[in-house]
Amino acid sequence: MCSRKLLLLLTLFILSLTFTPWGAAPLTVMFSAFSWATEPAKNPGASPGGEGRPAPAPAVASRQAIVVKTADWLSLRGTMQRYERSLRQDKWRPVGRAVPVSVGRNGLGWGMGLHPEGAATSFSARKEASKRLTDNESAPMAGKGHRWGSENGKANDRAPVKREGDGRAPAGIFSLSGAFGYAPVEECRWIKMPYQEATPSLRCIDDVTSRYYNRLVHIDNVEDDWSSCEEMHRPDQQYRLGVIVDHNAVPPIPGRGSCIFIHIWQGPDRGTAGCTAMSPENMEMILRWLDPAAFPVLIQLPETTYRRLRSTWKLP
Repeated sequence: MCSRKLLLLLTLFILSLTFTPWGAAPLTVMFSAFSWATEPAKNPGASPGGEGRPAPAPAVASRQAIVVKTADWLSLRGTMQRYERSLRQDKWRPVGRAVPVSVGRNGLGWGMGLHPEGAATSFSARKEASKRLTDNESAPMAGKGHRWGSENGKANDRAPVKREGDGRAPAGIFSLSGAFGYAPVEECRWIKMPYQEATPSLRCIDDVTSRYYNRLVHIDNVEDDWSSCEEMHRPDQQYRLGVIVDHNAVPPIPGRGSCIFIHIWQGPDRGTAGCTAMSPENMEMILRWLDPAAFPVLIQLPETTYRRLRSTWKLP
């Protein structure tokens, strides 16, 4: 193997002398060829998607984590446990007790966040085995059907991929970038996360054809180019307090899901259109705890998937 590499380097060096008129260029060609020739081989099957090098820990920089686990991909109920650590190399330690949450009315589907995209490999659409429909979160959505993915590079009906309007909350690891609520900013100094008042003019755009797809906008400040959106100041109390989940965020891919939040629930047995919801008391609890300096994340997975990825992703 060494002799083959040396022969390759020697050949490239001779060619560079022949075709390059400047004396310094041949050395550049030679070192470049050396880097390429000695690059270690990839390790197929090491990442969750079944190919490429071992995936790095997606939440390696975080010091606060909200962990949501569900019984399976179709469950609309789950539990939420907070974790924190003083330094990124420290072990995670639980904060408080686990509390109940609700997720999408049709369960979970692989989202787009900090985790490797190979964690879910799309393939042809399949008919779902089950649908759980409710009247929760009535904002119109641009439904695109469902696509199913895999957890290890193989087709797996238990691992759907999050799509716009599918009634699934995103699975994976996501940064938490801000908070919102009905109260004005001056009344929410106790919230450390960047806070935005959800005024009657604030909208979240879920129209996949809009230039503002998956963005919060004030309708007075932009030109209306959407046919579907979500009012952030709702007539109920679900958005009285909330946290922004960075799913499909930068840049947003049309159709991969939009307007994902952590917010107040309608009840423990009521699924959402794709968000994660909890009681008002628990919503206030996590908002008092979250600190942007700790790079907080949401880790949301079915129990069996969480156990499988815990070591690889260095989860709490």
